[in-house]
Amino acid sequence: QGPLSTTCTLEVNPRNFVPAYVTRLETKTDVLGRNHPINVYHRKNEPPQQPRADEPSTVRFDGCWGLSSRASVHGFVQVQGTWFMVLQGAKLPRDPSWPLGAGMYPTHLTPELHHHRSKWTSFHTLVTPRIPDSGVPLIGSALVGFPTYQFLLNGREISVRCD
Repeated sequence: QGPLSTTCTLEVNPRNFVPAYVTRLETKTDVLGRNHPINVYHRKNEPPQQPRADEPSTVRFDGCWGLSSRASVHGFVQVQGTWFMVLQGAKLPRDPSWPLGAGMYPTHLTPELHHHRSKWTSFHTLVTPRIPDSGVPLIGSALVGFPTYQFLLNGREISVRCD
């Protein structure tokens, strides 16, 4: 018997997951309560929104995201209490049916800046997110809105609950 192997493969069928990405917002002054918003698509041809547990999304990944029918999971990260799955090789879409948003949600502004919320929100679709020069872009799926998620662990299908 050889040494215990700790490597494994974790894959998904992207058609089972809702497209999302995380943006990083930088401002000259301290105006944000959160500077890493998650942008989730709920309906195609509409800008992304914040993750919602009350209404499951109706869209799934398609070819515009650069993924095959089996995508490798790069890892998981918790962003403001929400688990986010990062997919290896995923790219931001350039198709107009997937309008990009920068993650400028009014609830992320500090309470002192409440009066700027509508102006801030208007920049959500006017500012285009860009891929960072280094590191792994957080493109994948926020694990929210569904009771279970299907994964392929070393080729075996498993179902995982995300509470």
